[in-house]
Amino acid sequence: MVRLLYSLIPAAMYFIVFLVTRMYNLDKRMPEIKAENEKRRKEAAAAEQGE
Repeated sequence: MVRLLYSLIPAAMYFIVFLVTRMYNLDKRMPEIKAENEKRRKEAAAAEQGE
């Protein structure tokens, strides 16, 4: 039981985390996110100067 708690369960959790991170496609979406952030910065700067 102790071996299970200290080796197999953490190994299973690491495997699940590995699978989730492999499916997470942040690298593909990063250019879109950067463009959106830059657009929002420009809009915020324009609104701030317009006040």
